[in-house]
Amino acid sequence: MKKIKLTVVGTGQFAQGFIPLFRVHPGVDEVSLCEVLPDRLATESKRHGISRCFSDFQEVLKSDVDAVAIFTQRWMHAPMALAALNAGKH
Repeated sequence: MKKIKLTVVGTGQFAQGFIPLFRVHPGVDEVSLCEVLPDRLATESKRHGISRCFSDFQEVLKSDVDAVAIFTQRWMHAPMALAALNAGKH
């Protein structure tokens, strides 16, 4: 099985339950975070021991990650999911 690189987009309360799960998932090789709030990004990356971080979703789309898990506001999901799919991300 090919392991994937996954970025969690948005690190708010709901994402907190999924970040640890993605980190131990046997099909995930690397977890990175994307968060627009710098203080939150620093706090959550330290809390979860994640060194690869993005502050802009466009950076994620240009990167070598294979998939995104979107944990942003509901009204942002569709445009972000379409952008991810158009960039070849799962």
